[in-house]
Amino acid sequence: MKWFLSLLFLGGLVAGIWLALPPRAPTTSAASVTWELADIRALGELRLLTTEIGSYQHVSTIDSERYLKAVIPVRIALGLDLTRATVTRTGDTAVITLPPVRVLHRSSDPRRWNIWETHGILQAPGESISMAQLAELQAFKEAEDEAIRLGLLSKARTRGEAVITTWLHGLGATDVRFAR
Repeated sequence: MKWFLSLLFLGGLVAGIWLALPPRAPTTSAASVTWELADIRALGELRLLTTEIGSYQHVSTIDSERYLKAVIPVRIALGLDLTRATVTRTGDTAVITLPPVRVLHRSSDPRRWNIWETHGILQAPGESISMAQLAELQAFKEAEDEAIRLGLLSKARTRGEAVITTWLHGLGATDVRFAR
């Protein structure tokens, strides 16, 4: 039992000395880190902003015999397709040309639709698209237009540039610029 206590004491002593030592300086500097900018394209899509926009939709047949009136919430994700980015590197400087921000994903859950009124059947035999599908497509278009009007695409681009700059600084780039 004494040998066990002695071993425990010795282990505690070694651990205490190790913890008391000053921290070691890193052996690598930011300049010595190799960063491969082609890796930015391997990231694929970079989702930067997700929001939900609702719109009122009224779709009907030409003769107005059948119609649907509903408020349809649409969830959109804005971001960058980094497979289309180009990168030029000179020393520790990176110049990046990004593609335009675009809608990467859009969705709508029919269970969350607020249907105000319907009249007649929503899809007649032989029709290739139902009134509900048409209303959803119109809601998608209006949500994308509203995102542009609200300046969400420019906010997403600013956020994307900040994320990419931080990432490249972490990889050793000292100067990151974005071509316009």
